[in-house]
Amino acid sequence: ASTTPEIRADLVLIRQKLKNADADIARIQADPNENALVPLALLRRAVTLGTLSYVSLTPIVTAEAAYKKALTTYNGFGLPAGSDGYARYFYAVFLATIYGNKRVTDIETLLKPLYTDPGHAQYPITAFFKNARLHNDAVKKSFQILARLDPEFKEYLMLLGWKAADF
Repeated sequence: ASTTPEIRADLVLIRQKLKNADADIARIQADPNENALVPLALLRRAVTLGTLSYVSLTPIVTAEAAYKKALTTYNGFGLPAGSDGYARYFYAVFLATIYGNKRVTDIETLLKPLYTDPGHAQYPITAFFKNARLHNDAVKKSFQILARLDPEFKEYLMLLGWKAADF
């Protein structure tokens, strides 16, 4: 990607921060008192790589691998079912942004547990979904895209208080 000197400098800083984060993730993964934080750290890493991939500064396959790793890590640290809600949501947004209709089956697979598994209802992801219609246009737009790709997700949002005019 063609970038300005300022963007290149920012990219060097971001890559250094990712390298630092990788070292911290390795450290906390080995600490039984902190390792429950690993899935969230990996999700934040994936979101960062996903954002960089939107502007062609990181390969899409690298970002997607990071999302997959973040999502699967929730199961590996003994976290309760349903705690992976944000990972599912952000991964679905990534797929919708990059691929749209081409990955609709994967998007539906990611989102379906959020509206069919009662375990997700007790986590903050549900409150986030309820209130997202009141967020800025960028956040709301991601929900509109997901609702267009997954009609059952749209129905779920409507049950949470979204209105037809929100879409």
